[in-house]
Amino acid sequence: MNLQARTFVATTFTIAIAGVTAWAQQPDTKTIKIKPELRLTTTLGNRAFSQVTGESITVVAFIAVNCPIANTYAPDYAALQRDLKKQGGNLVLVYSNAGDISEAAEHVRQYGLSDCTIVLDQDQVVASAFHATMTPEMYIVKDYQVVYQGRLDDRFLGRTRPTGSTARTNELRNALNAVMSGREIKVARTKVFGCAIERTLPNGQKGPTYYSQVKSVLDRSCVRCHDSSGVAPMTFASYTGARRYANNIASVVAQRQMPPWKADTGTHSYANLRTISDADRKTLMQWAATGAAVGTPLAESSKSDIRPAITWDSELLLPGVHTVKASGSDEYRTFIIPTNFNEDKWIDAIDFKPSNPKVVHRLLGFVDTTHGARKHVDTLPTLGYSNFGGLLSPPDTDLGAWFPGNPVQVLQNGTGWKLPKGADILVQVHYHPTGKVEVDAPTVRLRFASDPVAKERKLLTLARTDLYLPAGSIKTYSLTQRIDQAVEIHSIMPHMHFAGRSIKVTVTTPANKVITLLGIRDWDIYWQEAYLFEKPVDIPAGSTITVSAVFDNSIANPRQPNVPPKDIHHGESNKDEKLLVYIGYTAQ
Repeated sequence: MNLQARTFVATTFTIAIAGVTAWAQQPDTKTIKIKPELRLTTTLGNRAFSQVTGESITVVAFIAVNCPIANTYAPDYAALQRDLKKQGGNLVLVYSNAGDISEAAEHVRQYGLSDCTIVLDQDQVVASAFHATMTPEMYIVKDYQVVYQGRLDDRFLGRTRPTGSTARTNELRNALNAVMSGREIKVARTKVFGCAIERTLPNGQKGPTYYSQVKSVLDRSCVRCHDSSGVAPMTFASYTGARRYANNIASVVAQRQMPPWKADTGTHSYANLRTISDADRKTLMQWAATGAAVGTPLAESSKSDIRPAITWDSELLLPGVHTVKASGSDEYRTFIIPTNFNEDKWIDAIDFKPSNPKVVHRLLGFVDTTHGARKHVDTLPTLGYSNFGGLLSPPDTDLGAWFPGNPVQVLQNGTGWKLPKGADILVQVHYHPTGKVEVDAPTVRLRFASDPVAKERKLLTLARTDLYLPAGSIKTYSLTQRIDQAVEIHSIMPHMHFAGRSIKVTVTTPANKVITLLGIRDWDIYWQEAYLFEKPVDIPAGSTITVSAVFDNSIANPRQPNVPPKDIHHGESNKDEKLLVYIGYTAQ
């Protein structure tokens, strides 16, 4: 049996990314030819390129230990190698980041890649021969000539994906089929989204140093996620870690992909704001461009932790762990945690903590006094159920949220969450596959209010359930809610699915003053979060809250969940649509 007799079938799955990404420019049209004698350092010893090529065809992929997009494709690499081997081909995986070489063997084991030829390109000779700039960048080599260069498929658009469940096109597989059937490759070069290969940095150029300028920038804007906690895939908390990823840091700040923040910042100050100034952005770019020098360590100044030291009164655990699959669609899993308190409790601080933060995009907490969610349980050992986006049962109130880099939530000035006796806590977790099987078990820590609570934290839910988006349409939906009492708004969290493109929430006071609570011009379901106001927003009685959201059900929407577009209605699945806004408030 030969390759002409077999059509490559693409493996499809999706992921949200909370880490570092970038994209490669369209490659030039110059033909890349690989010398048969090109020296490779493989895990089996030194080899010439001619010794690792397949009899019929060879695929070369540049990967990295901590590039989340490259890791997401690990099941694809394994499936591709199985197909290639049956047909006399071979898949060569190349680690070109110098910092990855010592960790490559463990990475191969964890992600099940041992059936591939593994190349350790510490001196970056192989990356230079292929003109590789990104991971995961893929090459098809036929008769020592590169006939395809680019991505495996189009499931990523920057650090997000273009569709709700699957790739639209599978350019690598299409190119393989064309080559082996003697046809012309219709698309021979494509853009690659992923992580920049950490090329050898220049030396001896004058520029910022880590200790003089860069460390303070990273501490301010990056390290709260990129630390040893594993929330983000790369650690910048030390010079060694920051220098290892200097090119990637420069790349993503230059393209304003990091730090990730979707809301407009001109109206309010946010307690969980992630941002970086233009001056700091320039410092990081200059540091990488001039060699990422270390500089002279400064005397450590005493720094107080901005998070208050908290003694927790109760820690609630799951009875088991939840398994997250290696590939496929993201999962929204709601866990039901019984409190079993025999009296009402007032909570003034809460902390949600995943046991495996690298697989968690966010957690939301809610109170369920009716036990209505229990009827949806599909796995008794973990008391949970999966559903895209929604809870299936209406909650009584919210209990805050956990997002990468967010502070522990502490209510002040006599404010508290009420937890009625016997209530369940619902913890909804957004999981994203990492390329290998993972497990997680979130915990909830509570501090009971020691002083009387004068203001109860409540939840206002605004929703439209009559959404209808004909195929090809772009529509705006609005809703209004009159507020009969004066309130203080503490947080706001919008929720839409893949057709959502923008959303704005405003308040019109009785005096016709318009207050913008939130504006998101480029909605992205994978970066939805609760926005926490640094100071509560005072809303007088008689005001009206207005929500206006734009939905795009045309093929021009890069996150279109149906190709070609189909009619979309309100619903719970990833191919349905939602318009929800959760507002945390207290009465004045």
